[in-house]
Amino acid sequence: GGRIAFTSSTGGSWQILTVAPDGCALQQVTRNPAECFHPSWAPDGRRLVCADANGDLWIAALCEKTARKLPGLPLNCAHPDWSPDGKKIVFVVNTSIGRKEDSDLWVVELEGGTAWKLFEQAGLQKYPSWSPSGSPAPASLRRPGWG
Repeated sequence: GGRIAFTSSTGGSWQILTVAPDGCALQQVTRNPAECFHPSWAPDGRRLVCADANGDLWIAALCEKTARKLPGLPLNCAHPDWSPDGKKIVFVVNTSIGRKEDSDLWVVELEGGTAWKLFEQAGLQKYPSWSPSGSPAPASLRRPGWG
């Protein structure tokens, strides 16, 4: 069961498509002027979040013809992942000053649109992913000082 979401350049522009596990029912989900990447499924299996080449995040419902841009986020968003409860999205915000690249992890509450930086960490942070239950890692896996 279920569907597989992926990024494809088949139409000449990178967009999000889905397909059934048997290879049938191929469906293009995004038709964004800016190329789209990094799809992540909502827990309900009916929506996807993705990032575009302009650094915006979009939510696409499989039953609708258009996607909705998430407003009020910082510039240069990428690598979104939907929380198991469907209420939040974690994502990366990329910055560069001169030749120094940096990135931080952010979270946005979908109801209300409040976004915040998770923590300060030097260097690049990429590809965040929620644990399946949405709970933190067991204490035995946490680094000292990480709560």
